[in-house]
Amino acid sequence: MVLIAGLLLLVLLGGCAGLVAVVAPRVLESVTAPVDVANGYLDAARAGAALAPFACRAGERPHPEVLRSQGQYLSSVEIDGRSVAEVGGSLTLEDGFPARITVELRRGEGQWCVHDVVIDGS
Repeated sequence: MVLIAGLLLLVLLGGCAGLVAVVAPRVLESVTAPVDVANGYLDAARAGAALAPFACRAGERPHPEVLRSQGQYLSSVEIDGRSVAEVGGSLTLEDGFPARITVELRRGEGQWCVHDVVIDGS
C-alpha cells in the first residue's frame, strides 16, 4: 500500500513539474513581451532607426522628448485582457532629469505594438 501511494505521489509530482515547465515560460513571456516591444520602440526612436517593427501605425513619428532622451528604465507592466497593455517607468531627458513615461501597447492577431507614448510634464 505504501509503495502504491509513493508511486502515485511521484506521478503527481512529476505531472505538476511537467505542467510548470510548459506553462511558466508562456506566462513569463506574456508579461515580458510588452516591455520588450516598448524598450525596442524607445531605443529605435532614439537611434533614428525604423519604428515599423514596433509601432502600430505606419509612418509613426516618435515623441520629441524620446528623440532627445538619454535612456529609459521601464519598471511596471499592466495587461488588460489580451489586447491592451501599459508599460511605465522613467525616461532620462537630455538634461539628465527623469520624467514619468507610459507606453501604451495594443495587440490584435499578432504581436504587441506601440499605440501611444505619454510623457508627464511635456
